[in-house]
Amino acid sequence: MRLPMWNSPHAVTALLLASLAGCAGAAGSSSAAGPNSAAQSEPGAQSLSARVIALIVRETGAPEERVTPKARFVEDLGLDELDMIELVMAMEEEFGIVVSEEDFESLVTVADAIEYVRTHMRP
Repeated sequence: MRLPMWNSPHAVTALLLASLAGCAGAAGSSSAAGPNSAAQSEPGAQSLSARVIALIVRETGAPEERVTPKARFVEDLGLDELDMIELVMAMEEEFGIVVSEEDFESLVTVADAIEYVRTHMRP
């Protein structure tokens, strides 16, 4: 008897990303004019949001239920400056972007990070 494909690491990853995308979409839809509202209407925006959220969870070890677009890195997720530097370095590597010092200071929430990646990623 062959086991279902859910025992595959790739299937588990796909399920996790789909779950995170659903959480990000639900969190973004609760605010009518939040920073994520325009992003949710763009094609592929939800998958990018899910990728950024998955990266944040992986790099920070923060519980995934706390990593929502409105979550603040320092106050809500408990990151310090070194954690933020490591997270930004991971974002730069993962998405092929460069974050300047000025822009680094503007990354306060998860939504800020998602929007930054969206606007600075090359198509």
